[in-house]
Amino acid sequence: MNKLILRIAEYNIQITFKEKQRSIIIDRFKEEIKDHYKNFILLETAKRIDYKIDIIDQKILSLDFIKENTPSKIQALIPYFERRSMNKVTTYFYISLDLLDQILKHVLERLLVKNGGFILNTYFEFTNKNVNIFFLNKGLEEKNVLTVLKTKIRLLTKGGVFVKKMRRDFYLYHAPFNGNRLSREQTNFGYKTDKLFLIENSKGYVEKIINKKQYLDLFLRFSNILSIQRSIEYKQNASQCMKNFLGFLNRYDLFSYQLSKKNH
Repeated sequence: MNKLILRIAEYNIQITFKEKQRSIIIDRFKEEIKDHYKNFILLETAKRIDYKIDIIDQKILSLDFIKENTPSKIQALIPYFERRSMNKVTTYFYISLDLLDQILKHVLERLLVKNGGFILNTYFEFTNKNVNIFFLNKGLEEKNVLTVLKTKIRLLTKGGVFVKKMRRDFYLYHAPFNGNRLSREQTNFGYKTDKLFLIENSKGYVEKIINKKQYLDLFLRFSNILSIQRSIEYKQNASQCMKNFLGFLNRYDLFSYQLSKKNH
């Protein structure tokens, strides 16, 4: 297995293994990668490659040392990837799966931003082909709210997803990262957004919200839009991402999902 192609959010990412000589450690890491991303491995021939990740067999060449606030403590920083071109990075066999997840997240964010996409990290109810999205209003304790919601919404889960606009609609794709609570349901399927819900602590019913703009700052907290706007790298794409995010909020009805106070 010298290479594999991951299909994530409709993007094809090629991972190429370039070891100088075989070893048990390298072979084991390759198998771990294959198992970790097994639901996203493209089995047929890819028509295009959107990004390349080369994993090379190289010893640590440099260390950067940074002093912490405590005089006796020093952090050692080890480089774990290097960008070779606009659509290629190089990393090393000594990294962990967690670091490879971070590289993939970096790569996918770049691909998404170039196409006006964004990342959401909140609560979802996935059905066969659609998804309802839930945002937690300020002042609510997450643990208590989830305890109540899971008795009402059987398929409620939390995690990070990639959001892409396709024609008039927005589709959500799972992110195959460690620590993502959606990981057990990982697929490359795009779920069409159905409804948006704002979880509130009130009388215990659902009603439609007309003025969605008043909650814009709240919704932005559940996305990566603000970090895109602060990034020099994404300066040219930030306005399009924000435009699509606003289009996403305007495209779908927003409902106040009100929980009875006695449940909290």
